[in-house]
Amino acid sequence: MRLLHFVVAAFALTAPVALGVAPAPAPAATSPHSLPGFTYVSPAPGSQLHRPETNIIVRPGGVIDLSSLTEDRITATGSLTGEHPGTLRLSDDGETILFRPVMPFWHEEAVTCSIAAGIRTAAGDTLDGASFTFHIGPSLDAAALDPGSGLADRIGWSMEPDAMRSPSWSPATSLDSVPGLPDYQLSVTGPTAPGHLFVSDFRFDDPSYRSHLMILRNDGTPVFQKYLGEQGLDFKVQLHRWLTYFDGARGTYYVQNANGAVVDSIQTGNGYPIDLHELILLPNGHSLLMSYDRQPVDMSAVVEGGNPDAIVVGLVLQELDLEKDVVFQWRSWDHFQITDATSRSLTTATVDYAHGNSIEPDHDGNLIFSSRHMDEVTKVSRETGAILWRLGGKNNQFTFVNDPDRFAWQHSARRLANGNLLLYDNGNTHTPSYSRAVEYALDEANRTATLVWQYRNTPDTFGGAMGSVQRLPNGNTLIGWGSTNPTATEVTADGRKVAELNLPTGTFSYRAFRFEWPPTLSIAPRVDSDAIDVGRKGQHLSFRFSSDEFSVFEVDFATLRLAGALSPVEIRVGDPVPAGAWSRSGHRLAATLASSEAKVTFSVESLLPYLKSGSQQLSLTGKLRSGEAITGSVTVKVSGERSARARVLSPVGAFPIQLAVRATGVPRSVTFEAHDVHGRRVARWTATSDAAGHVTWDGRASDGQRLRSGIYFVGTEGSVLAERAKVAVVK
Repeated sequence: MRLLHFVVAAFALTAPVALGVAPAPAPAATSPHSLPGFTYVSPAPGSQLHRPETNIIVRPGGVIDLSSLTEDRITATGSLTGEHPGTLRLSDDGETILFRPVMPFWHEEAVTCSIAAGIRTAAGDTLDGASFTFHIGPSLDAAALDPGSGLADRIGWSMEPDAMRSPSWSPATSLDSVPGLPDYQLSVTGPTAPGHLFVSDFRFDDPSYRSHLMILRNDGTPVFQKYLGEQGLDFKVQLHRWLTYFDGARGTYYVQNANGAVVDSIQTGNGYPIDLHELILLPNGHSLLMSYDRQPVDMSAVVEGGNPDAIVVGLVLQELDLEKDVVFQWRSWDHFQITDATSRSLTTATVDYAHGNSIEPDHDGNLIFSSRHMDEVTKVSRETGAILWRLGGKNNQFTFVNDPDRFAWQHSARRLANGNLLLYDNGNTHTPSYSRAVEYALDEANRTATLVWQYRNTPDTFGGAMGSVQRLPNGNTLIGWGSTNPTATEVTADGRKVAELNLPTGTFSYRAFRFEWPPTLSIAPRVDSDAIDVGRKGQHLSFRFSSDEFSVFEVDFATLRLAGALSPVEIRVGDPVPAGAWSRSGHRLAATLASSEAKVTFSVESLLPYLKSGSQQLSLTGKLRSGEAITGSVTVKVSGERSARARVLSPVGAFPIQLAVRATGVPRSVTFEAHDVHGRRVARWTATSDAAGHVTWDGRASDGQRLRSGIYFVGTEGSVLAERAKVAVVK
């Protein structure tokens, strides 16, 4: 009990604050992660309840001179285990120093971290030394560490987790027994935003139910479907390219390419179990995710009637870098009080006081996250870990305008492009209970949250757990209602319903989204030689493709090295080239994608008839074998002239005979010649091709007389035999 009483000292009891009172004053943005000379260190100095596997994060503020990071700059010494050797590295941001002990620390020991003087910044400053201490939490048995005996507990199905228990999940036996897609109904009654619906079905009452990842067209037909071995959640598109979802059986987030092939898996670090609620992939290759951290706490020292052997569930937010090391960690133990929970009993055996369910990078780079069991949306500094503001709940710092009910037990807090905050208000504690999508205009300086838009179904829909909101590019909003029917509703800005999806009763989708699919990646092609001489034979044109998106996760995803992964490209020159006018067989992959660049070389002979003198833009589209489309354009310079060439389009013996003419560097008015099998010219005439490049010949000689039956060769004036069309005249 010594440890338990020592631990709860960090959670001082605070007096409850009634909803509707004036907002609390905004405190200064201080952080327990501060240390003289350093903007952020983790674990926070003096903090408790850390996992033995924790790493040490040091951020002085600014870019670090890598040459000053010798192995002895950071040392960690456990009070029970002594000094811990480890590896020291600078993260890819150039500002975050990471120390990873070779062996974990021991439970219930104090760890002292020492930072030696001498670390230099790129600006030339030399940092003084510093030290701090943190504490490793007690050991827990497997039952205590179990995040819940069913998905309902982990998602927050009921007002009290103990009110509903699902049986333990059983491993899948065979995918052969997986049923087909659920009997969903999709109704579209108005103009939706572009794209398809993304949902993944599961059931609380059947833990053996195998989810389907589904991408649905507006007519209800699936664009993509994938059976899972267990329950899957949070199926969505990230960075306009990757499909991600949470696999309930394996407790892992998976990343798929456009073909549905798994290319990566992501877990939380520092010994924390991953939570199913959120994964955010960032453009720099980092990822944001969360963990529910179960720790023993003597709750009798926190609230009257509290359980002395309670398991209290804290919230941990993490940012992982390209090497999947934790570079930022924020824990509710260091910042929140257990008594910040609203409408929850704190005397039960398990107390889940925060229950985070969404993370959102703000426009300024800081983080916004939602804590459902605190009725709170919080913004924290990504640089220092300090709380910047608290919206809703007992510690609300904002005045709510036009919204006396405020939000309760919310999900999916998202910052919009206009600066407003959009969220799904589950409304568990509204009277009567109802759910809605709400949008607030936030004035962070004056601390006001003004309701500027909301949507409630008629009659009201109440989804007590789960749910999502998504503002779509055309201004519509997609609402995932969570644990109820309908499953998802798309509405316009003025509240008109334009689409609604219903899964069977008792079948839910944790979230619902709409995205355009398959993804199209913009490429930046360039040519090895931007000049084409149309009078020269045997030319080849090489295009080099580069794209920042190709290399975003190259360190993590082997498939993104794309060896041989570029399919032949389509070429358009001005107007679309008619189908069959040139052959793909002229393409060959000359080099594979490496360092986000690929090279394709092909003969330009088939393109010459479509090129014009001067500068001309080539548009290129294609597809990666991983499923993504690519598109881009490049300008080439065309010079020289080439004789027009002709080929017969009409059947043998038909008059007038139709010819297809392609000419570069010559006018559409073309002079033709016809020669007999002896090479004698028997006809010469001038004709103007139509818009399609076709001309006709009536089979008459220069003197106007019909030619005799036989074989003739027709071509442009001055053309060689190989460039002429063979014509059989039959009478």
